Amino acid sequence: MGNVKIEKLKAWGADTEMALNRFMEDEDLYVECLDMIVGDKHFDALADAMANKRYKEAFEHAHCLKGVAGNLGLTPHFDAMCEVVEPLRKDRYDNIDEKYKAMLEKYEEYLQLMK
Repeated sequence: MGNVKIEKLKAWGADTEMALNRFMEDEDLYVECLDMIVGDKHFDALADAMANKRYKEAFEHAHCLKGVAGNLGLTPHFDAMCEVVEPLRKDRYDNIDEKYKAMLEKYEEYLQLMK
C-alpha cells in the first residue's frame, strides 16, 4: 500500500487490508469512498436527532453510519459507533450523550487523518 491516507488509517487502527480486499485491491476507489464520508448527510441528521432526543430516528442514522464505517474498515470509528447504536437499539439512553460525544471524537480523528 502506497497511498498516504491508507497508511495513516492503518496506523490509526483501521483494518485497511480487509477493506481493500472488499474493494478488490482498488486503492483509488477505496480512497474515493473514504472521502465521501466527509460531510455525509447522516452525521447532520444524527446530530439533530440526538439534540432533540429523537432516539428512534438517531438509531437509523447511527446504524447507517456504523455500516459504512464497518465496510470501510474504520475500526476505531466503527467501535465508537457500536457504543452509540447498541444502546439506541435497546432503548437504553443512560450515558448516550457521552457515548455520542466519544463517537464524534473518533470521527474528528478520522477527519484529521483525511486532510
